Amino acid sequence: MLAMQLVLRNCRLLLGLSALAACVGCASLSPRQEVATIRANDAAAVDEPHPTLIDETHASSKEVDQSIEPAPSDEPWLKNGEVADWWDVEPNLSDDWLEKRPWPTLWADQEHFYSRENLPSLIGGLTVAAILANSSADGDVADWYQTRVRNEFTDDVSALAKPFGEQWPMMSLYLAASLIGRTGYASPRAQEWGERSFRSMLVGVPPLLLGQKLIGSSRPGETDSSDWSFWNDNNGVSGHAFVGAVPFLIAGQLSDSTAAKIFWTIASTLPAWSRVNDNNHYLSQAILGWWLAQTVARGMIPQTNANNLQIQPWSDGERVGVGIEFRR
Repeated sequence: MLAMQLVLRNCRLLLGLSALAACVGCASLSPRQEVATIRANDAAAVDEPHPTLIDETHASSKEVDQSIEPAPSDEPWLKNGEVADWWDVEPNLSDDWLEKRPWPTLWADQEHFYSRENLPSLIGGLTVAAILANSSADGDVADWYQTRVRNEFTDDVSALAKPFGEQWPMMSLYLAASLIGRTGYASPRAQEWGERSFRSMLVGVPPLLLGQKLIGSSRPGETDSSDWSFWNDNNGVSGHAFVGAVPFLIAGQLSDSTAAKIFWTIASTLPAWSRVNDNNHYLSQAILGWWLAQTVARGMIPQTNANNLQIQPWSDGERVGVGIEFRR
């Protein structure tokens, strides 16, 4: 019993000495040393961030990077600066083109074609055709060409040019070029070619059909002359000449060099010439078809007013406004 009391007394003594030593140690630190110690501990805490915070920050940055999608390219047919294979091109529907309404543009096309400024061009073509048709010139040219010029080579070239004057296949081609271009699988220039050509057909076909009946002349071999006879026949204007000229004239508009423009303009006359070569139309009828095409095609060039000022609806996909453009 006595031994147990001695042990407890010694333990109490040891605990008391330990507490005293701790108090002395704390008291031996000056106020400046205490501040320095606190600052050192704080710096260590800053230099060594909590591992949990590091993991959460890294994970959140990954989520942000994954949520940001690259902006669609304006030239999806290009890949690393080179023309990509068609199967590597990604469609681009970012401009919501399906929601666009074509009616204002089509109405503007009609207004331009039937405008006072366009009237002299139409009258000029009709005047030249009228002189040729209502004289012996049409018949003389047809006889001379069929006996002196036409041969196997001209027939071969004519066979190549004639399909461009087929209405429905060409309109299908224009629509395909426009749609493929809008989805990003073709260049914007191909899209513009298809759209302008299709719009040219919508503008030109009604006056073409009406002109054929109003002029009322017939094909070579059906009558003795190409004189105009109101509502007598429906061959007064060559449909193949009009339809076949449109794609080449529009291609010329979209070309940058003068040489290319001249080439496409010459090529636009081949379908009209093929009708004369095949003796399916008189020269005046072929000229009228081509003249109508070039008159319509000129209206497909973006029109500006006298101040070269354009005011158009504008949208970047998120915001809607009005765009004002002034060109010198």
